[in-house]
Formats: sequence, structure tokens, C-alpha cells
Amino acid sequence: MGLLDRLFGSEEALAKEIAHDDEAIVKIWNEYLASVSKKAAAKDLTELKALLETELVEIGEEETDEEELIADLSALEHSERVRHIEKIRRCLGYPETKFKHAHALLAQIHHILSSQLHIVRLLLKGPKDAARLESHLKQQFELEQVVIGEVNQIPSFHKGFLALVKGKHVIKQMDAKEKKLEKMMRKALLEETTEGIICEWTHTVFDSIAQRIDELAMEGVLDDHPNVGFEFVNRPEFVDLAKEKIAELRKRPVSESMLNAFVHLFREWYSHVMD
Repeated sequence: MGLLDRLFGSEEALAKEIAHDDEAIVKIWNEYLASVSKKAAAKDLTELKALLETELVEIGEEETDEEELIADLSALEHSERVRHIEKIRRCLGYPETKFKHAHALLAQIHHILSSQLHIVRLLLKGPKDAARLESHLKQQFELEQVVIGEVNQIPSFHKGFLALVKGKHVIKQMDAKEKKLEKMMRKALLEETTEGIICEWTHTVFDSIAQRIDELAMEGVLDDHPNVGFEFVNRPEFVDLAKEKIAELRKRPVSESMLNAFVHLFREWYSHVMD
């Protein structure tokens, strides 16, 4: 199992004792970085396949369905994928979200490397639609360069990488209470319900975002750009807004864990729905 397979696999996989020490893990990462520039100069598919078979990602030898792979890679336009990677930095490029930032970029690398491996394995078998697969492979190389560019802007990225793959820092999963809260928030945001304090809180916060962004822009805290909403929702000022609005709606303050859960879930929802 590759290091990123472990990170993005099951909780059981992440809980397993990792066989590598810190030095070995950093070496694997540096070897991957060195391989990125070599891919474009690869003489043939066999050499390219060897460059792709790193200790970051391993895929089984099972048959890959050509049509399903092309459909998956065609689901989003190339420009949309690039914009999504740019949005990751806009949303998460802050000290309080540094591990989520690294985690999100590693998830992109994991998907890109898996896709590259599947494509190259198919191309070696002489597929029906080789031209489309070659086009997708080129796009995957371009996306990889975009992600690596983002990675290079993060100081000491390897430290976050180490903490994540070794399980020293785990991106928080929702507990039962948070899942219940998420269900209530989803109903409120999809307007399946208009009753209850969670519904009021959710709508009040959502309706206040534009005004608060304008206020922060006038103060010089935020700049006007297409992703300013994502930036604001992932900044500390959004936590202040959520706290302020629930205080207006009820006399008794919510617990810190409730506030944290609300902020976490709202950010997740906003990132996916408002993309």
C-alpha cells in the first residue's frame, strides 16, 4: 500500500503502523518530486510507467474499464479542475487550516497519480480510444504541475506531509452529534425545513456573508476576487460571524464544540455547493 493510499483509504488503513521512519518518508516524497519533471521527457510508455510506480500510490493489477475511466476524467472540464485547485489555496491557505490545506493538495496528487497509472496501463494494452487517453494523460500532467506549484508555496510542506501520513495529525471526522447537526443544516440549506434554531442560524449566517465581506473589503482585510466568498468562509472572521448570529438568536450561548461543528460543516457545505 502506498503512503497516499494509506492516507486516503479506510480508518483501519491509517491506524496501521507505518513501516517507514521520517527520513524514509521524506525520501519517498523527494523522489516523487524529482520524477515529475522526468515524465515529460520519458522516451516511451514503459519508462513512463516506471516513473509512475512510486511508493506514494499503488494500484492493483485488476482490469481498468476504458470507457469508465474516460467518462470519469471527462466529468469535469480541465479548466474546472485547475480552478478547483486554485480554490483550495483560497479556502485553506491560512495557518489555522494548514493541515487541511496539505491534506486537500495530497488528495489531488493521489487522484492524479492514480489516473496517470491507469491511463498508462491502458495505453500499453493498445486501447480503442488511445487519442483521448493520451489527451487526458497530458491534462493530468498539467494538473500535477499546478498542484506542485501550490505545494511549493507552502513553507515546510514536508512536515505537514509527515504528520498526516504517520497519523500524528488526523483530519477530523464527524461524530454522531455532528452528523445529526449536518443533517439538520443540510435540510435548512436545501430549504427542506424552515423551522428550528439550526435552520435559523444557518440561514442568518448565509444571508449575512455578503454584507460582512463588503465590510471587511472596506477595511482592507479582503480583496475583491472571484473566490472571496470561499476565502471569507474559511477565515477566522467567519467564526466570529457564526458566534455573533447565534448570540442574536438565543439567550443561552452554544457550546464551543457546537460552534466548531457548525463552522466545520458550513465550510464543507459552502465549498461543495457554492463551487
